[in-house]
Amino acid sequence: MKTRYDQRNTIFSRMRLQPSTPAYNEYYGRHPNVKEADDALRGMDIMKNLRAEKHEKDKIHALMDAGDQKVRGLHEKLASTKLGLSQKPLAKQDALNQLREEGAVAYGVVRLNEAHYYTAYGGVGENLGRKDYGKSPDKHYTHAVVFAVPMDMEGILAAPKAPSLIATKNAYLKMAEAGYRLASSLQQRGYPTVFASEDFYPAPLVPLAYDAGIGEIGMANHIVHPVYGNRIRLGAVFTTHPFEEDAPDDYGVEDFCRRCALCLMNCPSQAIKHKKRIVNGRPFFKFDEHACFKMFKQFGTDCSICLQSCPFTHGINAWVRRRMRKNRKNMDLVVKEHLRQRGRKPKEHKELFLKREWFDGNHR
Repeated sequence: MKTRYDQRNTIFSRMRLQPSTPAYNEYYGRHPNVKEADDALRGMDIMKNLRAEKHEKDKIHALMDAGDQKVRGLHEKLASTKLGLSQKPLAKQDALNQLREEGAVAYGVVRLNEAHYYTAYGGVGENLGRKDYGKSPDKHYTHAVVFAVPMDMEGILAAPKAPSLIATKNAYLKMAEAGYRLASSLQQRGYPTVFASEDFYPAPLVPLAYDAGIGEIGMANHIVHPVYGNRIRLGAVFTTHPFEEDAPDDYGVEDFCRRCALCLMNCPSQAIKHKKRIVNGRPFFKFDEHACFKMFKQFGTDCSICLQSCPFTHGINAWVRRRMRKNRKNMDLVVKEHLRQRGRKPKEHKELFLKREWFDGNHR
């Protein structure tokens, strides 16, 4: 039997717990093994350490706030959208076209079962006015239309500096806009629907994206798309509309990651591990979430160096990529060509790792 995910176990949920509150005491009463490490990282003010001048920080904060307000408005707008009186089916291709017109680059459908859903929400939807910590998601949705939105390449190349944070936030906003458009259309056609956003998702999106055939799970535990690599953010629309489902795709990422491992070698926190694990039948690699989140806080961004390091993120020749599965010679050629063009450690942050101030908090 598959083990369902509990959103309360995610580090983003745990970091919101306030010491001495009932939720805090209850959680760490059940999980004392993570309490000490969590308390050392307590607090969500990641951007406090953002490496930028004050006027730049002010602009970024304004951008973040505006994005949060817009996403909250989209959720409120969908909640006020009347459910159609009779069900009028929407062709799958028409649904995907709506997502494409909003900037999505990959799509797939999963038929949902109980194991896909979180057992309980983790209270990460505060920006949306949600107070759902510990509550069970509504599981009557039968299908999820999963999609991917690309992140700005220049922003990712600047990782772990401020432009990478902006690229992430802009992709999350576009993801919400695409999700809202399809969700609204389905709602008006008589199918109860919700859309995922940065702060709301009733099921973990990486497993859904894998099941939908959008990509495979790479060494950094992100979905690796065959064209855009790690440079994507995932969205999903949960609905009762019976779209035809898709299936996982296998183009050799797991084997490729073991031969490449550039994300592991470049990770400044050494959070990425080489050992494999299987979670609910899906391949994942072991990962140190505390080390990763500590780097988030020290950089003041969501780091993104692992995204930047992946050869798939920079594009792989389509002819070679299609012949890469179970062909280690082609995999090695891809890595060799990437190293020739960019080197093992991206030149954008070679000097960065020589500057101790990026790691000890002494920054402007």
